[in-house]
Amino acid sequence: MDWPSFAQAWRNGYKDFTRNYAPSQSLAANDHIPFKTVDQHHHDSLIGLLDSNGLPALWPPDEVLEISRVWHFLEPWPDSSSGIGKLNALGIQTCALSNGNLELLTDMATYAHLPWTHVFSSEHFGAYKPSPKVYKGAVEKLGLKAEECAMVAAHL
Repeated sequence: MDWPSFAQAWRNGYKDFTRNYAPSQSLAANDHIPFKTVDQHHHDSLIGLLDSNGLPALWPPDEVLEISRVWHFLEPWPDSSSGIGKLNALGIQTCALSNGNLELLTDMATYAHLPWTHVFSSEHFGAYKPSPKVYKGAVEKLGLKAEECAMVAAHL
């Protein structure tokens, strides 16, 4: 098994999911797609990749679930916690605005000691970035105007 390619396929599946998932769009006249969290997607995607690679029984279901939640325990950039803390000390509101679901972000903040003053998940807005609904919703929840906000991203 080419594990680096497997991992990249899993990551690419996330990118496709968040860019193409539209839970508010109708399937039929009165049929709506229910919102699916990133945790649900990661788990379903991992199971699908294991199945499509002939590895459906590689790990027991509880281990597959644990692996699918690896994103909850990522190591932060070395200066993230102290940088966020310094902004907070200056009275600046800091906010995580993520496609991750609330449980994922809460676990991440706890594990990585990220002292955000606000945490906003795509779950709050029923959409995923890059939908403008997410960004505009966060600005509204902060009680600010868009021009009063700055966005900083620290991902690859």
